[in-house]
Amino acid sequence: QFMPFGKSATDIVCTDSMGRVLFLGSGEGREYAGTPTEQFLANDTAELQRDAQNNVIDSGTQLARHLMQRKALCNSQGVPYAFQPPRPLRGEGSFLNPPKDDAALAQKNYSRRVKFVELQEKKAKEEEDSALERVRHITEAQDRDIE
Repeated sequence: QFMPFGKSATDIVCTDSMGRVLFLGSGEGREYAGTPTEQFLANDTAELQRDAQNNVIDSGTQLARHLMQRKALCNSQGVPYAFQPPRPLRGEGSFLNPPKDDAALAQKNYSRRVKFVELQEKKAKEEEDSALERVRHITEAQDRDIE
């Protein structure tokens, strides 16, 4: 799934069904230079269970995951990083909930980002179709040689 983000129209974030995140964009990436490549919360691997209403809850706290206290940012082995980023305020940094005075600019940037993503998806589809066409021609030629 693609989701445009950032201040320019060329930044997107991609996620997959496994929860992996990939940031794509133009520029030097200075904003992310100090960002750890592995980002897990200490309670990401906590045991889960279902309550009487069939909701998924944390076994230790008996709370839904979104209601739990945020734990330390860790690497994949559960070792906390020395620097812990401040917790963002609700809605802070969210493109879908921009400050009211920036709403028009946010809408303009969002439209530009969507067009950029659509163009990238179209290019990827064309490249895929072209590769499939080349494979089809090769297999047809091989079939003719076999006959």
